[in-house]
Amino acid sequence: MSYEDSIAEKLALVLQCEAQDVGICASLSAGLHSLMATFYKPCNGKHEKIIMLESEFNSDVIVSESWLDIKNLQRENLILC
Repeated sequence: MSYEDSIAEKLALVLQCEAQDVGICASLSAGLHSLMATFYKPCNGKHEKIIMLESEFNSDVIVSESWLDIKNLQRENLILC
């Protein structure tokens, strides 16, 4: 069992969720990059927008902008609420 599994179990108790629903990563940016790589799949002009809460962490915006660049999309597709 890796240390992530034991930490996830403890965090799940605090967060009142299942351990399988807890993700642990080295940093916020690394975690967001992993999420984008897994779930951000724009195609044929659909599902291009990224909508996120405005954050005090500028790295969130930078990661999102970089994924728009990777997918050759305009940065106007990033909508901050």
